[in-house]
Amino acid sequence: MVANKLTMTTTESRNHIELVLKIARMYYTDNLTQAQIAAQIGYSRPTISRLLSESRDRGMVRIEIGHPLERLMQLEDALVRRYGLKCARVAQVNPRQDPSTIVPRYAAALLTEKSSPDSLITVSNGRAVAATVREVAIQDWPKSNVAQMAGALSPSNPMTDSPDICRMLAERLGGTVTTLHVPMILSSAHIAAAMRQEPQIATALALGGGADVALEGVGATEGDRLSPVFDAYVTPHM
Repeated sequence: MVANKLTMTTTESRNHIELVLKIARMYYTDNLTQAQIAAQIGYSRPTISRLLSESRDRGMVRIEIGHPLERLMQLEDALVRRYGLKCARVAQVNPRQDPSTIVPRYAAALLTEKSSPDSLITVSNGRAVAATVREVAIQDWPKSNVAQMAGALSPSNPMTDSPDICRMLAERLGGTVTTLHVPMILSSAHIAAAMRQEPQIATALALGGGADVALEGVGATEGDRLSPVFDAYVTPHM
């Protein structure tokens, strides 16, 4: 038998355990200070401190530090390390939620976080890009500029077009917009080369190439939701 090991066999042992539990609850549950507990119990503050240490050592008190977002932040850090990214965001989506409505909120928050009131932001097109822009919080950034990254889509294309998205983002940021007045796909390389020589188009392309932030989609991620960008240009045979 170990003389200094408290058990439940004696009244003294039970009273001591009850005292330690009481002090632990007063400190951790009732948020009383050690001095306040000492005054109520009638012990010195060093004794209260010793009994609180005993409550942790004996497993009466188990302190857990964490948050549901901690796992997401660990995944973000792993993505940054694995792929050499500057930053990453992982969205928390419940089983009953549609990722297409949750992910844009995270992307929009990251966009404004990585931008500044005088940023030059170049923007592409597509569903995800448009959804992200709609979630951007209203800002007062009159020195910001939104530049069109790619030319306009076919008029018959059901996707939100790049000029529309750029104007929408510029309105939400309170800044200006630079559009690219050219189709995204031209009929020949010769025409494309000639269009690049036009001063207004060349300026827009150069401006977008020096952007501080680029908002770009990642393409289709599901087989039944393929991007219709090339519907007007690619035949079934091709």
